[in-house]
Amino acid sequence: MNAACATPIPLVDLIAYHAGELAEGDSERIEAHYFGCASCSERLETLSRLDRGVRALVHGGGLMAGSTAAMVQHARTQGIVVREYRTDPGEHVQCTAGPDDQLLITRYGGLRGITSVDLHFRGAIVGSDQTLEMQMPDLPVDQATGDLVLIAPARLNRSFPALEIEVRLTVQGPNGPRPEGPYHYHHRPWELLDEDERRRRAGR
Repeated sequence: MNAACATPIPLVDLIAYHAGELAEGDSERIEAHYFGCASCSERLETLSRLDRGVRALVHGGGLMAGSTAAMVQHARTQGIVVREYRTDPGEHVQCTAGPDDQLLITRYGGLRGITSVDLHFRGAIVGSDQTLEMQMPDLPVDQATGDLVLIAPARLNRSFPALEIEVRLTVQGPNGPRPEGPYHYHHRPWELLDEDERRRRAGR
């Protein structure tokens, strides 16, 4: 980890630079900064990895990846169809994935001051005793929002049956691990919902 920059480039400017959306003079100013700043150079490389992760998920690679709220907004400006849900610890969210959605975003709040978490996902299939379980270690928390921001291809969620989902997070602190959550999502397939229920699960 490089030493923190005393005058960091704003994330919105880094995203615009990475996307080639800045005027030439602004691009040159950012280049002059990050070429001499290990911290901002590292931030730009992290941003590039996140962008590659978003593109891979949209175009068929991978299952789920950590991201940031700013990267999600950037995906929207690129015309990617996003459905987004957010919950705080203990809350319940009704969710689905629509036929036109490309990315499904889930955001887990209440994590300000935390840099990374381990995630445990458990989805109980409604009407059966079967479960889907997954663990993802060392996921970065978006420092601008205090949320864990996860992106997944919407086609993956469209393949799910009705699920009762519980997500628990673990923070690896100096005094040992501590739990955060749980967060509850109630997923129902789009084709099983009437119009009123689809609107209720619209997300953002």
